[in-house]
Amino acid sequence: MIQVFDLTKRYGDQLIFDAITFALGRGERVGLVGRNGHGKSTLFRLILREEDPDEGRIMWPTRYRIGHLEQHVEFVADTVLAEGCLALPPEERDLEYKVEAIMAGLGFSEDDLSRPPAELSGGFQIRLKLGKLLLSEPDLLLLDEPTNYLDIASISFIEEYLSAYPGGILVVSHDRYFLEANLVQSRVKLLEKMGGKEELSRIESLDFQFSEIPFHAKTMMEIQRLAFGYPLSDRGGGNGQDGGRLLFEDLTFSIEHDDRIGVIGRNGKGKSTLLRLLAGELEPVKGVIKRHDDIRLGYFGQTNISRLTPSLTVEEEIQWANNNLGRTQVRGICGAMMFTGERAEKRISVLSGGEKSRTLLGKILAQPSNLLLLDEPTSHLDMDSIEALIDAVRQYSGAVVIVTHSELILKQLATKLVYFRAGAIGTYGGGYEDFLDFIGWDDEQEVY
Repeated sequence: MIQVFDLTKRYGDQLIFDAITFALGRGERVGLVGRNGHGKSTLFRLILREEDPDEGRIMWPTRYRIGHLEQHVEFVADTVLAEGCLALPPEERDLEYKVEAIMAGLGFSEDDLSRPPAELSGGFQIRLKLGKLLLSEPDLLLLDEPTNYLDIASISFIEEYLSAYPGGILVVSHDRYFLEANLVQSRVKLLEKMGGKEELSRIESLDFQFSEIPFHAKTMMEIQRLAFGYPLSDRGGGNGQDGGRLLFEDLTFSIEHDDRIGVIGRNGKGKSTLLRLLAGELEPVKGVIKRHDDIRLGYFGQTNISRLTPSLTVEEEIQWANNNLGRTQVRGICGAMMFTGERAEKRISVLSGGEKSRTLLGKILAQPSNLLLLDEPTSHLDMDSIEALIDAVRQYSGAVVIVTHSELILKQLATKLVYFRAGAIGTYGGGYEDFLDFIGWDDEQEVY
């Protein structure tokens, strides 16, 4: 058991914790929830002895092992499989099947296991670190947003694995559905409440609506026999016509004027690429995309955040999206994105990931639209901001196509699905819960 007594922490004049006390026993699952910047990561650093409290103490038993995802870990083995085996106790280092099961659940293919870790993408290097952490089976797991780099099938695996985990778990997550699965059985009070109810009432939240242009026809896009792949010589672009592997083929569906289409499946299968095709950023290898002339697009893409101009302020970036807006209107959008007052004058170069996401959403608000393409828009948003986004999408009268691994969003919003499953792509004309009942992820999970 880990015990925390009268823990107090300040940064200058800012009081983070004020004499908090709690205990976490073996087998307990505790969700640590609250707004960004209110002390969740600070508590982790205190538990890990990376920082010292101003007052109070943290106690744990002798030989008590705490596991967490370290940011800077060098891989030393020649292959992913060998690297994973290093996390096992010395007497179990030859039990490769344990490593294979964990890595398969996290989305590694059989071929991936023989690859050097250095060849992996950044996201899969993080998955390898997570896999090694689980294999080491510490007494307490500290998990900070563990679903951020996982796809929907891997999230399902990690939920089942952690639900049966014998040790204690302290998890920070903005994924409400992940917390309300069987994983979390007890809760740490919201950190905002430590400052009293008056202070809590002043905490800002996103509060916005997407600007809209009417669309009077029924069908916005018709996608017919679509195929796409990147060429062998250029994994970052092109059209796959020089022999590169196809990501998907023979995809046919339509986008109607009021659709809510969820795009789901494992990472690396082509979900973001599909949105780029719909947005006109890429051209298909085969097939056609017929777009109605009256479409006005709002596109939140994973690569779009990197296109923000570092030297501009938040206000200037949003103004640049629509020069027809007056300063009062631009400031109103900034405020809706939680950039009130002088915060609207912060430069893009100093923004956090969440602030950049909100800036990009602000740019979409600045331009009226009738079709939203949203690629993982909640990755850097906290729980309240995610709820605000869900509400805004509900109120939007146009169509929405969203790539997401959040089952909360899928269950609340999706009326149709495009799914990447078992090496194929398909469509389903119903909601996510019906998809799980009638199709599901069984083929994806056989490797577990």
